[in-house]
Amino acid sequence: IKHLQAGGTINIKNAIGQSGSVYLAIPSKGSGQARVPVQGSLKIFDAISADQKPIQTGEKIQVTDVVDNNTLVVKKVEII
Repeated sequence: IKHLQAGGTINIKNAIGQSGSVYLAIPSKGSGQARVPVQGSLKIFDAISADQKPIQTGEKIQVTDVVDNNTLVVKKVEII
């Protein structure tokens, strides 16, 4: 049973490749916030734009990298 217990610690690197949405607008230079599922929970992280283009609140994003323990690098997902 012990191996089934969760440590409760979120590994932000598990967010890479995940899709989510912008929670607080991300400016071209600077940070906003993104809502992304990680390890079975929906979490909000600081986020910066991968291509330095602004991304508005509610737009769909994908995580491409992480900068530190609370900042994601994201790109806007174009919906066709």
